[in-house]
Amino acid sequence: MMASFVPFLVYFMLSWRDHMQRSFLLLFKGVDQSVARGTLQGIADMARAYVVGKFYLGILLPLFSCLFSGS
Repeated sequence: MMASFVPFLVYFMLSWRDHMQRSFLLLFKGVDQSVARGTLQGIADMARAYVVGKFYLGILLPLFSCLFSGS
């Protein structure tokens, strides 16, 4: 039951991303708003790099395992 909820959660989080970002940034004024925007961008960049790195590891580790296992 819980696993079937994950696609819906991901869909709504992605579809409401811009609205949530705008609403979050409205909590800050002036210079703090630009700092918050930069912080959000940094978090997004780190999360993207993490997912891409995990994807590459998921591709490379089985490949190297098959090549060097001696089977």
